[in-house]
Amino acid sequence: MDTNKIRYVLFAGISLFAMVGLAQAEEPLPDKFRFAIGGYALARFDSTISLTEPNLGAGITISPQETLGLDIQNQVLRIEGHYRFNKKHALTYSWYSINSEGNKSIEEEFEWVGEDGTTITIPIGAQVISNLDYDIFKVGYLWSFYHSDKVELGAGAGLHITRLGLGLQASTTSGSISTENVDTTVPLPVFSLVLKYNVTPKFHWYLKAEAFALKFDK
Repeated sequence: MDTNKIRYVLFAGISLFAMVGLAQAEEPLPDKFRFAIGGYALARFDSTISLTEPNLGAGITISPQETLGLDIQNQVLRIEGHYRFNKKHALTYSWYSINSEGNKSIEEEFEWVGEDGTTITIPIGAQVISNLDYDIFKVGYLWSFYHSDKVELGAGAGLHITRLGLGLQASTTSGSISTENVDTTVPLPVFSLVLKYNVTPKFHWYLKAEAFALKFDK
């Protein structure tokens, strides 16, 4: 038999054996695809709404919580998850919604911008039903720079789109007013830090901190 053929056969056999050994040494990912749905309690949040005349730089500012009686304690629905390419790299996604409602007979007159851009005056004593809704969608990349059986540390970056909706229905002696303003941001950056600690094989703590900004044209 030709000695060159023997060398080729032996080389192919060693290469195949090496590839099989590497495949067996690589552990399967226990959480390659993760989809989670849940929620959390929002104890308090503060917001202000400003109506400003661009040419004059003047206007009014109201607190939806105080003026409209919006509920500042509510439950938030959240969906999040990831798809891992390997232990260090993953694609992440999340969505959560903050919805607040109020029903109050207002104690001070204020102005509101209608859907057509006109200014509406809400008089004192009007019964106002209002809503303030945030919907936040995020997608990004997560890098797990430290990964062990107990601890995972990661940092990520991506983009988020936020939808903000403000609406009210006001009943007065002269009639009723119903209007809603909805606006959506362009994709803006979001940054995150992740800490996962496995207490047991089936129970773990997962801490995630995110920083992102909101910017609306109106």
